[in-house]
Amino acid sequence: MSPAKRGATPVTSILRGQGIQFVRMLQGALRLFALYSSEHPQAQSLVRRALQALQAVLKETATLSIGFQFNNVLLNSLPLSDPSLSWLAGELAKRRVGFISFTAGIDEGELCRAIAVLATSPETIDQQGGMGPFLRNNPLAHARIVGVQTAADEGSLAVITSAEEAAAMAKVPRWLLQALQQTKAEQGVTVGPEQLQALAAGLDPSLTPQQRVLLPQVQELLTDIVRQADPSALSQMLRDAAAGAGTNGAELLKSALLQNAALAASKGNVAQAERMLRGLAVQEQDPRRLLDAFPAGSLTAGARQRLTEYAEWMCQPLEGRLGALKARTQEYYWLLVEIENATTGERMNLAAEWLLAMLAAAGPAEDADRLTVLGRARDALTELCSAGLPANAQQLQDAIVARLQQERCLPVATTLAEALSALIDAAAQRRQLPLATAGAAAVAQLAGRPSPGGQAARQLQPRLLKPNTLAQLVAAWIDKEQDEASRGIAGLLKRVGDQAARELLAVFEKEPQAARRLRIHHLLRRLGKAAAPALFERISHPRWYIVRDAVLLLGDLGDPTLLEHLDGPLAHEDERVQREAVQAAIKTRSLARGVVLARALPSLKPNLVETALDDLLMLKEPSAVPFLECLVRQPQTGLRSYLLEKALAVMGAIETQEAVECLLDCAGETTLPLPLRKAALNAVAHVDTTSGHRALEYFARTCADAELAQVADHLRPVWHYL
Repeated sequence: MSPAKRGATPVTSILRGQGIQFVRMLQGALRLFALYSSEHPQAQSLVRRALQALQAVLKETATLSIGFQFNNVLLNSLPLSDPSLSWLAGELAKRRVGFISFTAGIDEGELCRAIAVLATSPETIDQQGGMGPFLRNNPLAHARIVGVQTAADEGSLAVITSAEEAAAMAKVPRWLLQALQQTKAEQGVTVGPEQLQALAAGLDPSLTPQQRVLLPQVQELLTDIVRQADPSALSQMLRDAAAGAGTNGAELLKSALLQNAALAASKGNVAQAERMLRGLAVQEQDPRRLLDAFPAGSLTAGARQRLTEYAEWMCQPLEGRLGALKARTQEYYWLLVEIENATTGERMNLAAEWLLAMLAAAGPAEDADRLTVLGRARDALTELCSAGLPANAQQLQDAIVARLQQERCLPVATTLAEALSALIDAAAQRRQLPLATAGAAAVAQLAGRPSPGGQAARQLQPRLLKPNTLAQLVAAWIDKEQDEASRGIAGLLKRVGDQAARELLAVFEKEPQAARRLRIHHLLRRLGKAAAPALFERISHPRWYIVRDAVLLLGDLGDPTLLEHLDGPLAHEDERVQREAVQAAIKTRSLARGVVLARALPSLKPNLVETALDDLLMLKEPSAVPFLECLVRQPQTGLRSYLLEKALAVMGAIETQEAVECLLDCAGETTLPLPLRKAALNAVAHVDTTSGHRALEYFARTCADAELAQVADHLRPVWHYL
C-alpha cells in the first residue's frame, strides 16, 4: 500500500464512523429546532453529542463538508449510502442549500447557531431575499452554508464532489445540467417542454461517438430525478412533455419511469414501483394498461400481482377506496400516497377528508404498521396545517382524541399526540380559540389516565403550542386586544398551563410598565396551580426581585405545596423577599405552615418576627417550641425585648410538657435579662395544666434567685382565676 493510501485510511474510517454519526445527529437536532426551538432540552443534549462526534472528525481532517448527490451523502467527497438521511437532504433542498462545511475550533454555541440558521423556514429565507442575502445577514464562525447557486457558480454542482465527478459532470450540456440539478434541489418541475424536446431530439441514432458518451450520464441524472420526485411532480412533467415537447419528450419520460419502476420492483422495492405507476397513471385512463408496457421478464409474479392490485385500487371510486381501509394494511399506504399528493394546491380539502377517513378507521393491526401509517398521516396533517386550518379541523381533532383514548401502543400514541398538537397550534395561530381550547382541554383530560394515551398526553403538555404561537397569544393578551377573536386567549392559556406560565414569567421579568405587569400578574393567577412548577423554579433565582415576584404569585395561588419550597425565601438576605414569603405561608391556610414559620424565626428580619409570632400564637404548633426557645436564648441583633416576651407567650399558649420545660429553662437561665426570665414564669402561669401548676410550684421552692422565687410564688394564685 502506498504512503498516500495508508495516510487516507484513518480519515476514511472516521468519516464512515463518527462522520456519518454526526450527520445523523445533525438531522435529529435540525428536526427538533424546526419543530420546537433551539432551547428544547432534548435538542440541546443532541447538539452536545453531535459536537463530540464532529470534533472527533475534525481531529483527523481540518474541514468536514456535507452534501448530497445521487442519493448518497458526500462527506469530504466520500460518497456514503444512508437512506435514513433523506429527510435532511430534502430540508436542505427546500432551503436551496448546496452543502455545509465545518472547520476546527467550532464550539457548542457556534454549532447551535449554525443549526438554528439551517432550521429557518424556507418562507423566512425567501422573505429576506433568498439564501444568499439571508446567509450574509446571519454570518457564522467555523461553519459555512453554501447556497445552490453559489455552489454552482463555484463549479461545485450544489455539493462538494470529487475531481472525477466534477470532470464527468462538466461534459453534460450546461442547460440540461442546470435544469436537472434545479429540479433535483427543488423537488419540483423545472425541466420544461423545451428542454425535454431538446433532450429527445438528442437521442437520435445519428449521434456522434462523442455525444453517445454523454447519454449514460444524462440518463443517470434523469433517473435520479425520477426516483426523488413525488407522483404529482412526475405527472406534471408528463403533461408538460405531452403538451410542448411532442411525442419524443413524453416517451422519453415514460420510458424512464417504466425502467425505474421495473428496476425497483426487481430489487424488491415494490413501493417505489407503485409510486412510478402512480406518476404514469395520469396519462392513462386505465392504469392497468401500463403493466403491459413493462419490459418482458422485469417483474416477478408477486410484484406483478401487487402492482395489478394497486392499479385496480386506483380505478375504484373514492367510496370503494375508503371502504377497503379495514380490509388490508396495504390500502392505508396507497391512500397515504394520494393524501400526500393532495396536500398542496386546490386539493387540500380532499386530503383533509381522506385523513379523517383514515383516522376514523381501525388502522393496521400490527403496531409497527400502525406507527408508520399514522406517522405519515401526522406529517401530512402538519403540512396541511402549515398552509391553513383544515375545514374539518373539529372532526379531525375529535377523531385523534378518540384514537388516543383507545391506543395501547405508546409510540403510536405519541405520534397521535403530536398530530393533535399540530392541529391545536394551527387553530391557536389562526385565532380559532374555541377549537384550540377544546383540544387543550382534551389533552389535560387524557393526561389524567394511566393508559399509553395518557402518558403521551402528559409528555405533550409542556410543548402543546409552538413558542412563537404562545408568544403571540401572550402579547395579544397583554396588549389588551379584546376583539372577538382574542377573547378566549386566557381560557386557552389556562389549559396550556405550565408552558403558558413560563412564557408569561419570561415577559413579566422584562416588562418595565407597572400596568402591564399587573395584567400579567392577574393572568398568572388565573392559570392557578398549573403555574406553580414554573414559579417554584424561580424561587432559587439569584435576582432578589424575581424570587420576590415568584413567592408573591405563589402566595396568591394559595398552594399548600408552596411550604415545601419556602425555606430559601424565608432565609433570604433581602427583607422584601422574606416579607412576601411570610405572607405566602400564611395565605396557604395550611396547618403545616406553623413549623415552617417557626423554623425561619432565627433567620427572619426583626420587622417580620412579630407577624410570624402572631400566626404561631393562633396555630399553637407543638413542633415550634424548640425554635421559639432558640429565638429567646440566642436573639438576633436588633430584636426588641417585647418580641422575645411574645415568643415566650406563644410557648405558654402551646401548653405541652415540652413547652413548660423550655419556659422553666429560660426562667432559670442566668444569662438572660431578669424581665425576660419573669416573662417566662408568667407564661408558665398561664399553662392551665397539672404539669404547669406543679412546674411553677417546684420552681418557687428550688430557685436560687429569691426575687424570681417570690415572683413564681405570687403567680400561683392566678390558676384559681383562669
